[in-house]
Amino acid sequence: MQKNNYIIKNMEEYMGFEKITTLEKGSRFLQWILYYLFEKTDDEIECNDLEEGVLISDGANDGGIDAAFEENGAVHIIQAKFGYSHKYEEVIAFLGKIKLFIMDGPQDNIKEESIEVYNAITKAEEVFIYYITNEHIVESKYENIIKFISDIEYELNNFYDNKRFKIRVLDINKMEDFIDECKEMVPKKFKGTKHNIKVEKYFVNKENNTIIAEVSLKSLATFINKAEKYLFYSNIRNFLGKNKVNKKIAETYCTCPKNFWFYNNGITIVCDNFEKKFELKDGGAKIEIITPQIVNGCQTASTIYSIWKKQNKEKRNKVEGTILVKIIKGTNKRKEITRYTNTQTAVTGKDFFALEEFHQKLKKEFKSLGYNYEIQRKDKVNKKARGSKEYAYLFDKKFKNSFFVKDVVQAFAAGMHFKPAKARSISNLVPGGIYYDKLFNDEATPQNPKYYLFPYGVMYYSRNILGHKNNNKLKSSNLLYISIYFKIVLQILKRLKLVDEDVDDFIHCDDNILIYLDEIFVNEKLNKKLLQLAENVLKIFLTDSTIKRKIGDNLPKFLKSNIENDPEAIFILSEKINDALGEFDISEVEEVLLTPV
Repeated sequence: MQKNNYIIKNMEEYMGFEKITTLEKGSRFLQWILYYLFEKTDDEIECNDLEEGVLISDGANDGGIDAAFEENGAVHIIQAKFGYSHKYEEVIAFLGKIKLFIMDGPQDNIKEESIEVYNAITKAEEVFIYYITNEHIVESKYENIIKFISDIEYELNNFYDNKRFKIRVLDINKMEDFIDECKEMVPKKFKGTKHNIKVEKYFVNKENNTIIAEVSLKSLATFINKAEKYLFYSNIRNFLGKNKVNKKIAETYCTCPKNFWFYNNGITIVCDNFEKKFELKDGGAKIEIITPQIVNGCQTASTIYSIWKKQNKEKRNKVEGTILVKIIKGTNKRKEITRYTNTQTAVTGKDFFALEEFHQKLKKEFKSLGYNYEIQRKDKVNKKARGSKEYAYLFDKKFKNSFFVKDVVQAFAAGMHFKPAKARSISNLVPGGIYYDKLFNDEATPQNPKYYLFPYGVMYYSRNILGHKNNNKLKSSNLLYISIYFKIVLQILKRLKLVDEDVDDFIHCDDNILIYLDEIFVNEKLNKKLLQLAENVLKIFLTDSTIKRKIGDNLPKFLKSNIENDPEAIFILSEKINDALGEFDISEVEEVLLTPV
């Protein structure tokens, strides 16, 4: 069995087994790449917006760009080749085309979407370029590609002094290494790798599991130079891009490197094991480190190394200054160290979900309900969860009783907090995002998984059972639909005197609210009526003359800017809900909730 068999299986399931055209296969493969390798949600893939999600540029005159997205200040560009559309010559042609696109700018006949990507490149500090195929690239060809990539990266990095370009070519075998990188894991082929680092002064702690050392900047750069391929896999900021800290580090290195010892917090290396090779004069030593990983100080290390690498031998030898390096033995400490040491510089992006204790607990709670809570979509799920018969009507046969953290968080923000606009931008909701702490905090964050299951169930039902994913307007308004549904339910509960009139959302209701919600959700007949009522309200709202005027020809902008902030739009939505409830028989809800069992 191939080591990447689980990747092939996942791809085949996503692609489907029905007969489709070559063009459709290429499109689905691109979607799978975005969905699985880059963990984009359906909303992000479908929004066709570079800031909010993914911009699809696939087609004639695309400049070699099939899709692009921005994340953590970096632009990511993807070229996807499925099946026979991949050839060695295609890789070389793509790399040449993308180099010209970046250095010379868009040609006159280039697509508008590709121009938007180019403009984003000019503003970004980092650009990651990917050529991805499901085919196998033979090693001899791959070696030639790597050399070609090295030349192009050199040209691009020298063309733009203030940018960093990184190019990756992934065939079906290289995908597993990429997945391991994204999961902050060391690929199997690098496990057990031994590497030496020279230290000036050092001491070993009492437990004999940590070395605290003073290391010269030259020795650190030399160490990184020999281990660059695998040294940064475990660092959560490995690919998060440059920021102001990097510029200060570069300035210190170039003007006063001796200040590193005083101003910098140093570097933490976690490893499987270490041992002293031999002592040097003046208290120094050579330390052999097995499977070293920099888990803190990645930006410091990479900045020092990038400048050192561009220097000639004479300048390298003249570099002065030392830095604090901590070497810790024991892989079981890797995640905890990564979690707590990466608070020095703010980390944004989906990466921290996996390190957040709350989401790990929620994963266990969901399992008790019969569902898999996928914090990282690339995690292998060996056994399909059993699901729950009570809520099965919310899902179709394709549903695997698993849901992805970003989808759940979006639905939770839209449904429980009534924030459909903020939920549109996933960057607001991830750890470090402007709304994350309001969603997840010690005071107001519900612990029961049903607070997250119910909004997600409404999201899935509307997309797949009601068919919103097949209607562009309803697909774009999916998060608003979730909010409308829960606003309707809250209004009904207020009319039945089960919730205080001044309560604005479900988060600030008392503990009984989940009992009421659960009784509604286990009652398939009643809840389907409420789900349909919410769809009716959404359609009536979107066709209101005032709302149509506000929308104009840009529904996404309206949903992002107006739906939470425009008093007139908020009032109209409230009126549409009240009108709909005036014709709805809430006695059915009353009977379900208030009839003694």
